[in-house]
Amino acid sequence: MMVTCSQCRKEINVFEEGYFEENKVVYCEKCYAEKRFNEVDDVVKAKWLENVIAAVKSEIRGLNEEDKKKVKEKWKRKIPSAFIIPEVEKL
Repeated sequence: MMVTCSQCRKEINVFEEGYFEENKVVYCEKCYAEKRFNEVDDVVKAKWLENVIAAVKSEIRGLNEEDKKKVKEKWKRKIPSAFIIPEVEKL
């Protein structure tokens, strides 16, 4: 089953990727993260980034470099663009 993100027009295979629906508007994970990022204050953003870094570190622990790269690419599709910064890249 496919749905289309109302923001970026990305086709989303719902069996392979997550998506969000709010008031009958469909968002891919990235666009929904961007939307929410713009709605929260700096304290929440800092905690959110801290949680993302912890989750990525946990997921890549013990992986080879190729698999680490795949995990990071997956997370880039799920987090606000503002979080794709050196802290996340250097993990």
